[in-house]
Amino acid sequence: MTDIAPVSSATGSHNARILPDIQLLCMYEKFSDAFNAAVEKCYPELHQKATITIHNCRLGALPKELRFDAVVSPANSYGRLDGAFDDALARTYGPKNDYEWITRKAQKVLYEKWRGFAPPGTCTIVPLEHQDDAGQSKVEMQHPWNTKYLLLCPTMRIPDLVGWDVEVVYECVWSLLCTIDNHNR
Repeated sequence: MTDIAPVSSATGSHNARILPDIQLLCMYEKFSDAFNAAVEKCYPELHQKATITIHNCRLGALPKELRFDAVVSPANSYGRLDGAFDDALARTYGPKNDYEWITRKAQKVLYEKWRGFAPPGTCTIVPLEHQDDAGQSKVEMQHPWNTKYLLLCPTMRIPDLVGWDVEVVYECVWSLLCTIDNHNR
């Protein structure tokens, strides 16, 4: 597996930043404003520790030249990727005429790692290559933005409308950062 968002300088040595570069997708400006206000209040040094670029648009409107190694899904514990942002992921990353592709991909990994149920607050890496069970290329498809991984971070047990649960968001972010760090070792 290749590294997810390694942080290094042009010379190849690691720099002072401790977090990977982050492309933050906020469909509406009110969400990016809330993020910036929270950073200013709770962790004003964040921009010294990480490069965060905010995009106020939908997933499909991101610039084609943008590159990122992984995309985060706020899925449910069973890896059913068909609601809200997960719907956008299914439509963007799966082959045409195979809406369920990304769900099958995620659930296969969840069964291998979690026996099919990833607890809310965890993070699971799902490779996004398009291969059949025999390892042969099944569908030739260029991933948008050269994305190699889906980082599945369940925010709920089953698909449901949820209000903000600050604790599960904290747990997801912590698990996400630890998972990326462990993957890159």
